[in-house]
Amino acid sequence: WLDFSWELNANSDHWPFLEHQIPIVMLHTGVHEDYHRPSDDADKINRIGLEAVTRYLLSKLVAAADADRLPTYRAARRFESLAAQKSRAQRDAMTSQGDWPGAKPPRLGITWRTDEAEPGSVYITYVAANSPAATAGLAAGDRMYAINEKPFADAAEFRNVVFGLLDAGVAEFTLSAESRGHVRTVRVHLQPQTLAAKAGG
Repeated sequence: WLDFSWELNANSDHWPFLEHQIPIVMLHTGVHEDYHRPSDDADKINRIGLEAVTRYLLSKLVAAADADRLPTYRAARRFESLAAQKSRAQRDAMTSQGDWPGAKPPRLGITWRTDEAEPGSVYITYVAANSPAATAGLAAGDRMYAINEKPFADAAEFRNVVFGLLDAGVAEFTLSAESRGHVRTVRVHLQPQTLAAKAGG
């Protein structure tokens, strides 16, 4: 499985390409206590992970070579790092479902983004404190694969189905969520005030 949480810093060979808005891919098998130290010897190599990464990269290179159009640079990547997520979480931590400023609070309490690598899923980027999503145990970094055990084609269908359930005033529904390779069923219970609200997701 792949963990799509990452940090892109100006400390590696990929950075000059990003500065010139050239698409890059950075694959990693993880770190350990001897990483980048004199004690980091050959026995520390994650051979199974390296094989999986190499096979994945080769398949993507072949797909890119055979495609009619080359991959394009995604400016949104600037806001998808762990540092950006942490900054947003700290900024929004003071705002909960109960004291949302201004208009009515979001009904579910999550934001998400699409993932071109896995179109039949969405990746949660933020969960509002004390929201139905937070109470259900969802967290930023979770990946959604199904709603009420039914898969969806892409982020647009995910949005339409979720908003349809919210507009219909259902009391609860389930989401199939993956976190670090473990898939679980999350039961979302909608609060009474959430059912009446007509603001965003």
